[in-house]
Amino acid sequence: MTKDESAVLKRAWIEHHDPATSTVENPVWIAEDPESNCLAFGAVQAEAEGNLVAAVIEYEQSDDETPLLKLPGRTVPRPPTGRDNPQSLLDRFRSLF
Repeated sequence: MTKDESAVLKRAWIEHHDPATSTVENPVWIAEDPESNCLAFGAVQAEAEGNLVAAVIEYEQSDDETPLLKLPGRTVPRPPTGRDNPQSLLDRFRSLF
């Protein structure tokens, strides 16, 4: 079980999406753990990183193998990606609000 925040963040993919260069209405940070496939969002980078660490810890403590999606304030099972769900990641994120 990985409860080491630095290990999760070291392997994480972290991206910033801005309305000027992306299809988002407000700036958003997205963090993903390639090991667990957990995903997290935040209004600032630190929030996305903290949400990712929380999601990975919750995922690793669960018996369920479904990756988690951590939004500000709540955690939900991560929707399917790729061919099972052709909708873009940002569109799926928007649909949760």
